[in-house]
Formats: sequence, structure tokens, C-alpha cells
Amino acid sequence: MNEMIKPWKEKGIARGEFEFSCGGDSMNETDFTFYDSQDNQVDADELESYFEGEVYNQVEFYEVSDGHYMGEFGQVV
Repeated sequence: MNEMIKPWKEKGIARGEFEFSCGGDSMNETDFTFYDSQDNQVDADELESYFEGEVYNQVEFYEVSDGHYMGEFGQVV
């Protein structure tokens, strides 16, 4: 995590958003978007790659449907 602080600051990122959708027996879509303090989108492939790995290391998504479970989706800022 500490190695990601430097590029975060260098790029002037104010916030990151992670959107996800899963269910129906698959993970479906995930997306990271980073913004500066003026709400301009910032390209940050290195950060996206890092956080994507951390999300899957730290969060257990339930993507398997038993016919009743419709899935989950959301946005984390």
C-alpha cells in the first residue's frame, strides 16, 4: 500500500471509485475510476492494477446463483 501513495499524490488524485456487478454465476463488470479535486478523470493504470488485486485479495464476492440469489452491485468511493 505504501508504494501506491507516491503515484496517488503525484497524479493529484482526490478520490477513486470502484463499481462492481456480480451474480448469475459470474463476476460481470468491475471498473476503477480516479478523479482529481476538480472532478477530472485521471489515468492511473498502475493504481488500478494494484487496487484491483487488493479488492480480490480482501473481498469475497458471492457470484454463484442458486436460482434465488440475484447478485450484488454497487459503488465504493
